[in-house]
Amino acid sequence: MAKLVVWRWNLEAPPTANAENAVPLEETPEDNVNITSDNRKLVPVEDIKEGGKYRSILKVMVQRGRSQNWYMGTGWLLTDDILATSAHLVYDRKTGEKARAFKVWMGYNGKNADPLKTDTIYRHRIAVTALNEYTALLDGTRDVAFVKVNEKFPNVSHRFDYIGTPTTGIGNLGIVGYPGDKSSNGENGAQMYEHYEQTTWNLNNTAGNVLEYNHVTEGGELGSPVLWNRPGQPLVSIGTHRGVHEKRAVGIGIPISGQFDYPYDSGILAFTETPTRSRNGVDYIGVERKIRHA
Repeated sequence: MAKLVVWRWNLEAPPTANAENAVPLEETPEDNVNITSDNRKLVPVEDIKEGGKYRSILKVMVQRGRSQNWYMGTGWLLTDDILATSAHLVYDRKTGEKARAFKVWMGYNGKNADPLKTDTIYRHRIAVTALNEYTALLDGTRDVAFVKVNEKFPNVSHRFDYIGTPTTGIGNLGIVGYPGDKSSNGENGAQMYEHYEQTTWNLNNTAGNVLEYNHVTEGGELGSPVLWNRPGQPLVSIGTHRGVHEKRAVGIGIPISGQFDYPYDSGILAFTETPTRSRNGVDYIGVERKIRHA
């Protein structure tokens, strides 16, 4: 089997650990999607503290290219120092601008919140990897990227297992992240929200074989895990939230491995592999396709 080509580039260290006045990268176009109800619920503080079930879901802020703007998003830990997020948060395919600086917090509950009450921990970046199929071939169905931070997060007892997305299924799926249209103490995207809906999915019936579900979200939730809540079993992730459909009120997630080959583990492997070539600050790396099954 041919190797997968992955881009890798290094990031600057942010000058401070302060939370920025970040804005959502994008929001649902009002003329395309009619949001008739909002079923998102504020996550209790206990769930983001050390030992909480959502401890491994992270608040993300990123700068791209030469812009001084900070954009908000969400990420979720795959390992103690590598997170998954949306590729279009860290790379603009229209302009070619890449993430330059990256900030991430565990237990984030707003810039003015007491960090001791949620055991808030700050990290910044080292490097990003993203699939060549997204960055170069403009394949939006590969809209997932991976970020390695400067130091491992400690005591992560509730990191989600991630499995190959079943091709078909019926289940209670949840998007958990930091929506940019929700505010606290004047800060948009300050707090974590959850939204679960009973969903029937079939990757064979969607454009690009992406995961579709009955959730409508806003900017800031890009990069959230798509969680499968199965009775009597731990939460597992079966994808990464990309946003909403351009014309229909459904959410879109990027699946994990399985039949349609979205190899998250290959993105992790690319952080330690030797590049085959480098150009304009980007390393090009050939890695084995690491497939996870449901």
